[in-house]
Parts: sequence; C-alpha cells; structure tokens
Amino acid sequence: MDLSLTSEQRQLVDSFAALFARESTSERIRAAEPSGFDLKLWKALQEKKAQAPIAQKKSSAAPTQAQTPPQPGMVWVNTDSGVYHKSGKWYGNTKNGKWMTEQDAVKAGYHDAKKGG
Repeated sequence: MDLSLTSEQRQLVDSFAALFARESTSERIRAAEPSGFDLKLWKALQEKKAQAPIAQKKSSAAPTQAQTPPQPGMVWVNTDSGVYHKSGKWYGNTKNGKWMTEQDAVKAGYHDAKKGG
C-alpha cells in the first residue's frame, strides 16, 4: 500500500508550512497567549482552507439562541474553537456549543476564554 502524498497533498502541506513559518512567530504566539488564539492567524487559516482542493465539512447545526445553563455554575463550551465561557457575550450563544461543568470542560481539553469569558 502506497501511503505517500499525492502532488496536490504535498502542495497543501507546503502551503500550510509556509503560512505557519511566515505568520506563527514566537513573538506572535506569546502575544496571543492572553486570549488563547490569534485572530489574524485564524483568518489566514480560514482563507487557506477555502483554497484547499479538498472537501470541507459543513456544519448543519443552526445557530443557538442565548440560553440559561441547566445548572448554576456551568460553562458554555464552544465546540468549534475549544474555548469555554463563564459569562459574557458568547455565554450560551455560539453556533456549536454545549453546557458542561468547568471541571469536565478542562478534562475534555477545552480552555478558558479568559477575556470576557
């Protein structure tokens, strides 16, 4: 079985490698630590994904309406970004998300939004 990359796959790998080499410097990573992500880099990745010659998985989930947690003290987990919110604009109000205890969210690998979260 041949598991080597096709020329299209190699181009995709090279394209992302170049993007990360150019956009993901140590300084930029450190600057993004307080919020947990770099919005400019995410946008660049989204643009690159749109150009990728592979099928994209589209979410069929409808946007959720802001909700009240089923139990006090729960956090809202944005399942797309991997961030959980304790309060604020996105608390119970993202397209793809679910309620969890903070302990379960951390165990599952989600991280605190910190700012406004």
